[in-house]
Amino acid sequence: MNKFKLALFILIGIFIACVSYNYTIASNTQVLIVQTISVEQLVQRDDWTNAQLQMKQLEQSFNINRKRLNALIDHCELDTLQVAIAKMSSFLHSQEQSDFLAESSAFKMQLEHLPKKDHVTWENIF
Repeated sequence: MNKFKLALFILIGIFIACVSYNYTIASNTQVLIVQTISVEQLVQRDDWTNAQLQMKQLEQSFNINRKRLNALIDHCELDTLQVAIAKMSSFLHSQEQSDFLAESSAFKMQLEHLPKKDHVTWENIF
C-alpha cells in the first residue's frame, strides 16, 4: 500500500509539473503577442513615438519572460526571438513600416509556435 501511495504521489507531482510548465510557456508568450499587436497597431497608424514607447515595454517584458523561460525552452529559440526584437526596434527607429510589420509577424509566429512545440502531452512522453 505504501508503494501505491508513493507511485500515486509521484504521478500527481508529474501531472502538476506538466500543467505548470505548459501554463508558464503559454501565458508568457501570450503577453508578448498582445504587446506586439499593440505596437503593430500604432505603426499602422503612423504613431511612431508611441510605437517606440510600446516597443520598449515589449523589450522589457521579453527580458523578464526570457529569465523565466530560459530553463524551459531551448536557448537558440530565445536567441532567435531576441534577434527579431532587435530587427523590429531598428525598423521602428528608421520608420520602416512594411519591414517592421513583416518582422513582427514572424516574431508572433515564432511565439505562437513555442507553446505548441514544447507542450507536454502523453504523446510526447510515451
